[in-house]
Amino acid sequence: MTELLYEDIAARLVTLIEQGTFAPGARLPGLRKLSRQFSVSVGTVVSACALLEAQGVLIAQPRSGHYVADRLSEEPARPEVGTPADGPALIQGQERVLALVQAHNDPALLPFGAAVPDASFLPVAALARSAAPSAIGSPTTTSRPARRSCGCRSRGAWPRPAASSARTRSSSPAAVRRRWC
Repeated sequence: MTELLYEDIAARLVTLIEQGTFAPGARLPGLRKLSRQFSVSVGTVVSACALLEAQGVLIAQPRSGHYVADRLSEEPARPEVGTPADGPALIQGQERVLALVQAHNDPALLPFGAAVPDASFLPVAALARSAAPSAIGSPTTTSRPARRSCGCRSRGAWPRPAASSARTRSSSPAAVRRRWC
């Protein structure tokens, strides 16, 4: 038995997979069923499945469950280390690159890789009309004037200094409206 309970559950699941109880590609029972089967909490089974998923033994499918990986992950074989060439090597293929550069400069050929239509084909007026409502109120818009205010902010009267409570009670509604416009 390992130190942590979820590692023990993960080892027991690997044993079941190796024994053929769960074939590669098969769906594991639900987390609650596994927790009842192993007499542990659902969180412990979740941790065990997460560990096996990190090891490549299980594959988690959202809203579907956990599946046994088609083949158990093994450390991939290391590539063989090659030996460097004894001297400089001839690089081939520069003729193709030169032909591409020359074809790019040929006005008789149409470069499909960078096809951009001429500006006269673009619906500039329709785009400007459709973009105008979203640009209203932006600082760069000059087509419509800004909404007019009463002018108290431009005169430096906003916000007004706090008045005494007696003076505020005797203020007329027009004065209050001017104060808070």
